[in-house]
Amino acid sequence: MDRGRLLLFLVLSMVSFSLGAAVLFYYKRMLPQAEDIEILGASYLHHNEVIQIAGISTGERYSRTELSRVKQRLLKHPAIVRVKVRQEKNVIRLILKDRQCVAWVENQSEKELYEVDREGFILSSGESKLRCHKIPLIRGSFIREENQFSDHELRHILKSLFQIRQNYPNLSERLSELRINGDKGLTIFLRPNHLRVELPASLDSLQIRRFYTAVSYFTREKIKKGWVDLRGSEAVLHTEY
Repeated sequence: MDRGRLLLFLVLSMVSFSLGAAVLFYYKRMLPQAEDIEILGASYLHHNEVIQIAGISTGERYSRTELSRVKQRLLKHPAIVRVKVRQEKNVIRLILKDRQCVAWVENQSEKELYEVDREGFILSSGESKLRCHKIPLIRGSFIREENQFSDHELRHILKSLFQIRQNYPNLSERLSELRINGDKGLTIFLRPNHLRVELPASLDSLQIRRFYTAVSYFTREKIKKGWVDLRGSEAVLHTEY
């Protein structure tokens, strides 16, 4: 390629680049400017956190491609399950379904505290980063992967805790600590008087109803101290009034 053709090629390339930049600039100018960002459905993450993860801000203009990237950034966060991104005139609306923390998990093989959902996904770790309230602490030895506990026994207990929250919210708020004792079953301590309940390792719907009935009896009879053994076919009460 001689110098004349090279020069012509460079000029045409610069013109094409300039035209492309101008078209992109005017295209962006035609897009609505985001004057407000609404966050709907978030329960675990705070408003400012969602905005930061999404990487968006008011005063900017976003194309469909850029809003699709916003969705992908949000879905990479372990606490977010589903996302819908909508833009209506000057409002960008982020509709989320995030994970709900069910318990704190203290793994005996580690000196760390984890906040987890009913499927064992880790939402946060370290006492300074914990944000949920009125959830129980689970102690035991569990198998942990990078972002999730894969231990079958633990995940069964977490799903049972979620079921208790859904069906017996008052009982759920009283759960203080759970200890998984292997074949010996499950020990649960309750607030405010540290009542103790011994349960089978498999906490199914029937055992949950028995658990609720026993705690209701303690409450109704105003029993301040004691424990109940529900591992057998009949409940055995040990009470102190």
